Amino acid sequence: MNDNVFDILIYLFEHLDSESIPMTPHAELHRELEHAGFEHSGIERALSWLEGLSRLTTERPDPLAKTTFHLYSEHELATLSTEVRGYLLQLEQMHILSPAQRELVLERLFALAVEDVTIDEVQWIVLIVLSCQPEEGEALERMEALMFEDLNDCLH
Repeated sequence: MNDNVFDILIYLFEHLDSESIPMTPHAELHRELEHAGFEHSGIERALSWLEGLSRLTTERPDPLAKTTFHLYSEHELATLSTEVRGYLLQLEQMHILSPAQRELVLERLFALAVEDVTIDEVQWIVLIVLSCQPEEGEALERMEALMFEDLNDCLH
């Protein structure tokens, strides 16, 4: 389930204008994804995931969220490696993610129901979350640069 939904989300991010994805009618997205060869059940789960993201990004943020930290539950500790938790903290320290956005990323990661979250998955979810927040263009650009820098480091 998860790889398929994750693949669909990456496909949407890479092939469509990411800012328009939340506004595009589901029927249109569904047709596009079926045409690309994705299965109906995965498409429905991905569109539901995007609905959840859209709903969460339109809610008013908690004013205290700018100064909060996250206390990980046992389930979160079992699912998120030390490396992943450290990476999320690094993104906050680099001002790519705010604490409120970190919570949104965590919520969307767990909505995928992945058992062992990877940094690659975190990076893509951060990109998708930031791309759905037009006011976060600078953070999105920095995240993309960080990802491509990591990719170039791996290739050399």
